[in-house]
Amino acid sequence: MVGLDREKTLDRVMEWFIWGIIFCLPFSKSLVEIFVSLAFFLWIFKKVKARDILLKSSPIIPAFGLYFLINLLSLFWSTSLSLSFRALFTKVLEYIILFFVIYEFIDTEKKLKRIFFIIIISICLITINGLIQQFYTGYDLLHYYPAFSLTPIFRGFVTSSFPFPNDYAAWIITLLPLCLILSFFGLKEFSKRNRILVYSATLLLAFSLYLTNVRAAW
Repeated sequence: MVGLDREKTLDRVMEWFIWGIIFCLPFSKSLVEIFVSLAFFLWIFKKVKARDILLKSSPIIPAFGLYFLINLLSLFWSTSLSLSFRALFTKVLEYIILFFVIYEFIDTEKKLKRIFFIIIISICLITINGLIQQFYTGYDLLHYYPAFSLTPIFRGFVTSSFPFPNDYAAWIITLLPLCLILSFFGLKEFSKRNRILVYSATLLLAFSLYLTNVRAAW
């Protein structure tokens, strides 16, 4: 019984770490790296404790292997071998491992729904921050980034917690398809309040994408 309670506690702590990664991603690289490191070490601890060194089977593993191989081969054409080699492990491999940390953790629909609503909360925070920047203050409230402008008389384009509209637009187009798909096909079992929340997040993302004026993202 004690062992089961301990396992549930570790499970809940891991969930908090994953929430931290998702929530902080749009506005704090340092916090994301801290939460990624904590989640990784807890994942290793749980696998060692369970004597399970194998990765959970997934059809995406061959694609990850090919992706890593292409990045490995690109080292031969790098103008800075040491920098590229370091990035291979601190960026490419780190986020491949992070996929398996999250993939192995999400084993129930309840966990998936909780993580999804952390995403929705993060979307609302960042997009509303961007609207405040664009229409009221001229700067965002998280980093005090000004709206992107090439001339002093022009209010500029929205960036929210990102330094440039391109970065903000890239974040938006990662999440907007998910929200659109759920808005059309995945909300039948949601409560009315939660459906309104998802619809609101979708509209906020779409309007914010328009305000960035990043035609490549459109």
